[in-house]
Amino acid sequence: VIRYAMERGVSLIDTAAAYRNFSYIREALQGFGGKVVIASKTAARTYQQAGSGRAEQAARGLLNEGKPVVPAILACLDDAGPVQQKWLADILGMLKDSRAASALLDLIHSPHEEVRAAAGRALGLLKAETAVQSLINLLNDRDMNVRLEAVRALSSLQATKAVPALIPLLSDADSHVRSAAYDALTARVAEEAGVDF
Repeated sequence: VIRYAMERGVSLIDTAAAYRNFSYIREALQGFGGKVVIASKTAARTYQQAGSGRAEQAARGLLNEGKPVVPAILACLDDAGPVQQKWLADILGMLKDSRAASALLDLIHSPHEEVRAAAGRALGLLKAETAVQSLINLLNDRDMNVRLEAVRALSSLQATKAVPALIPLLSDADSHVRSAAYDALTARVAEEAGVDF
């Protein structure tokens, strides 16, 4: 029924974890190329209550559906606001589907630091080799979380090309970035030397 409606122009799917309809939505989305907006709601009375576990629960619901939702997520990215883009980038990273790499590379140019950080993190989870230079560029970002996620992503990619750009971060203003850069460089040296910590 959901797919039938989508094929006839219905582009809004209303859901909630309590509906327990994620599997039906997943089945309807498989192979569907059109744009669909999936909306949810919460019984929380404040933004803080809504953020405390509700968003994570929705993300887990999407993750449980697996890679069939990737095309639908990619179709929604352009129209999504920064909060949604951050969540969608995180979900794409956790799904580890290489089809998301190009869209995530676009998101690292977002004016919103939380979106850039999430995109960098996701590219590391995807082990997207095509992202190495873009991640190196993020090492100079004004936001410490963006720099931190770029370091972690480059470490995950074991990108030798990134070593010269990581060295200056050993004296970064933020201790987390310094520590991550140290760990990344130590891991590269250990790998080159054939030492396993």
